[in-house]
Amino acid sequence: MQNPDFPSINPWCLLLLAEVMHEVFALVKQSLGNSNHQLLQALNRLSEYIHVQIDADYTPVIQLEHSLNDPGYRWLDTFYHLVKNRKVVRIGYAPFEGPEAEHVLSPWFIREYNNRWYIYGHHHESGNMYNLALDRVQSVNESLRPYVPCDHGYVQQLFRYLYGVTIPENAVPMKFTFRTTLLLGKYMETKPLHPTQLKHGYQGGRAIFSVTVYDNYEIRSKFRSFGDDLEVTEVREIRKKEKDESAEGGNT
Repeated sequence: MQNPDFPSINPWCLLLLAEVMHEVFALVKQSLGNSNHQLLQALNRLSEYIHVQIDADYTPVIQLEHSLNDPGYRWLDTFYHLVKNRKVVRIGYAPFEGPEAEHVLSPWFIREYNNRWYIYGHHHESGNMYNLALDRVQSVNESLRPYVPCDHGYVQQLFRYLYGVTIPENAVPMKFTFRTTLLLGKYMETKPLHPTQLKHGYQGGRAIFSVTVYDNYEIRSKFRSFGDDLEVTEVREIRKKEKDESAEGGNT
């Protein structure tokens, strides 16, 4: 007699579930590398609970770019737990230039950009939102200071105009107008630089675009990476009405 607490499962459903579990596990593992991350542990436990064997040699249909940033990966699980448990931390940090320093942070969330992991949070000394690259972290110790929670509305507003990871002090959105070769213009249409990107047509055999972002190292570095195929023709601060329009984004 069947136990009512354990209803039977259609074998075909189990096969489908196994296929989905393999793909999900493979995608997460590609993103997190070989770290002993809690998400990987949870997937393993789930597969054991529903009696679905995950094949370690399974080749996923979707292939993600794998980060080689191992120094950052080793801190990923630590900061994952610190964010979840809302713990204030003292972080020993070694920048590429300058001496090692200590930062006291209420960690809010982890963000990946350009194959590097960053921790964002409230910086207790400056009183501002701050980010630190995980691959430059040298030590992490909990602090007894009270945790400062994230104002998600404030963060969402800041990130609306962010390209990369650097938010300048007293950040003001700037409208970058640029022109590209026709070939690069086609690429830009299918893969915009930023959600605020707008297309303004053609002029002199060039495609004209604009993006509204903070003026930081990352956006200027991106523009330079295209060489002679892209030329920035104007940079100016935008007014509130233009902010509202650029926030909608899209190619027109």
